[in-house]
Amino acid sequence: MKRLQQHLQEWVREGFILSSQAESIAAYEDNRPAGSWMRTSFMALGATVIGLGIISLVAANWYLISSQIKLGGDLLLLLALASGVLWTGERQTVWLREIFLILFLLACMASIGLIGQIYHASGHLPEAMLFWCLATLSAVLLSKESYLPFLWTTLFLGSLLFYSWERMLFYPHHSDFWRWLGLILLLPSFCAIFSHLLTRLRGPLSLIVALKGWTLISAGMGVFTIDLILSSSEQPTDSGWLVFLPGFIFGGILWLGIWMDKGIRALRKKLLLISWALYMISFPLGSMFLTSEYAGAGFTIAIMGSFAGAVGLAGQRSIFTYLILLMGLRFLGVYVTAVGGLALTGVGLIFSGLLILGIIYLWGKNRQKIVAWVEGLES
Repeated sequence: MKRLQQHLQEWVREGFILSSQAESIAAYEDNRPAGSWMRTSFMALGATVIGLGIISLVAANWYLISSQIKLGGDLLLLLALASGVLWTGERQTVWLREIFLILFLLACMASIGLIGQIYHASGHLPEAMLFWCLATLSAVLLSKESYLPFLWTTLFLGSLLFYSWERMLFYPHHSDFWRWLGLILLLPSFCAIFSHLLTRLRGPLSLIVALKGWTLISAGMGVFTIDLILSSSEQPTDSGWLVFLPGFIFGGILWLGIWMDKGIRALRKKLLLISWALYMISFPLGSMFLTSEYAGAGFTIAIMGSFAGAVGLAGQRSIFTYLILLMGLRFLGVYVTAVGGLALTGVGLIFSGLLILGIIYLWGKNRQKIVAWVEGLES
């Protein structure tokens, strides 16, 4: 609220709004309900813990309960939770509806295990989780918050990943090392393509946001993994480049999609294409050809730098800030390794800090010129 007051005073001073309008905006924001993402998130977390606690309590007395009572109680619980979802939906009580939805989904998960235990149905955990994800998708789409869709997306992607791993769907004759690398390369493209398809089909925004989030998370995992491999002094002897083929296919589709998308401005498109091309070629180069202490850092900084420029042009300041911070830390790691010795490292760090401060000063003084130059490149 204090920041809003500062903005309002500045806008009145610059003549953008009248003082009466500023007072009306401040009064409206001050009397607004105190609902926030933090309260909703903690309530969702509390509902998850309660659901797991109920499951644990039932499991502790499992063999004392007959099968008929188990199934009947499970059915009544599902009906009660579903009724709670409908009841809160009619009253537009968003946070209470989220709690009922989470408890309902956890009850569905417990029901799958209950039926499998009573009727001695065989199966693996990834298969059961995939079935749960498909069965509860319609309920997840009722959610108005981000917690439940992100949790569902995480469990779906994890189940799909482990199912393909257990069933050895991708190159079963290769070692675990190569198969894992192939899946890491595939996952970001898979998430990005499906989030783009849902966007074009005007799908649920919550799932689109969750898939975009996992695109960034899985790509970060991939960069971290290939950085470790490139920086390692040992290279695997057996060649497994064929495991990268699914990732190259999905990555190529994504690369072409970015290139053909006319809604992305020219400079941002080039940076996205460069970062994604570097990401894809880093896997075969890093795992088969390159062995250098600094190659991993070079690829990491180049990928993060080009992607940071793309998200910065898109106005995503928080992601841009995190990427710049990670780049700085990675560069610092290279510097400490290369220089060695506390005295030289200290001198170098002081010089680097002064250089950073100088860059910030020049940016603040010439920001308008730099922005105009970037806009000229864009046009």
